[in-house]
Amino acid sequence: MSDKKKVYFRADANSQIGWGHIVRCMALADMLIEDKNSIFECIFLVQNPSLILQNQIKEKFELSILEETTDFLEEAHFIAQNYLQDNSIIVLDHYQIQTDYQRIIKQNSNSKIVCIDDIYSWHFLADVVINHGGKINTENYSCEPYTKLLLGTEYALLRQPFLKAALKKREIKNIETIFICFGGADIQNLTGKSLELVLNFDFIKKINVVITGDSYSKELHNLVAKNPSICLYQNLDAQQMADLMQESDLAFSPASSLSLELLATQPFIILGKSADNQATIYQELISYPQIKGIGEWQNINWQNIKNEFSQICRHFCLETIPIIPNLAPSKIKQAFENLIM
Repeated sequence: MSDKKKVYFRADANSQIGWGHIVRCMALADMLIEDKNSIFECIFLVQNPSLILQNQIKEKFELSILEETTDFLEEAHFIAQNYLQDNSIIVLDHYQIQTDYQRIIKQNSNSKIVCIDDIYSWHFLADVVINHGGKINTENYSCEPYTKLLLGTEYALLRQPFLKAALKKREIKNIETIFICFGGADIQNLTGKSLELVLNFDFIKKINVVITGDSYSKELHNLVAKNPSICLYQNLDAQQMADLMQESDLAFSPASSLSLELLATQPFIILGKSADNQATIYQELISYPQIKGIGEWQNINWQNIKNEFSQICRHFCLETIPIIPNLAPSKIKQAFENLIM
């Protein structure tokens, strides 16, 4: 019988909500078990995961599949009764899991609660809240006196390949390879629009496009078929994604956790907001010299971007990309170890 402390992760992923919650949780789990002497064991609790998601989780962690339901309070009772009877830790990263869910866990188990959050829209009963989305004031949060707030990009939840990439300084003198990815919920087809834009420029030799299986549209298929410079990738693991970012000179990205992975791998970035919860991380990242902020993706004038694209690329190549110090693993592991003392 294992004497490791169990850490449960409650998150979901699909084409409507994207993969961001799961990716953040996998990054956190990675940090907790990276040391061979780790005292933690990580188990994911996921509703109706796709086969692709199941395989990715099970590469490193245990997976328990939950029945699909919209009655999250009933689910909280089920989880407390069936999983949390061993003084464990549960990590919650889900917009439908709010104060009452946390209260049920608190009242029906001795487990500690950690919430990963980026919208601070309800009261937190959690023992720890992690928000890696830029400069956030503690006054934004309604929480208990005992709640420890870990806020800002110094707590960036990055998987191991990205943490390693952040230590390597890059110099980019010419922009020839483009990286395009808008996550698992690209309902505005920003992937296709960005692709159509960069195809206008002869100095772009290669375009790396990353999608999930759900976002492979007919229009995108046609563009790929007609243009040999496009390399299409689906459902990459962390190492494959990091390698692809590192070989790219310029990326198109939303201001999500994906942008922090790009910050670590150090291409130049054209960054925009594609959801309300991206405002704080957007404001933080556009201060970096290697990032060009364009506001909200859904409101941009693509013709203006096209007209300015060559100038944007020339300007980028005059900039020095700073190495971003990342202290997240040691700080976060210490916070978890403190929970079990």
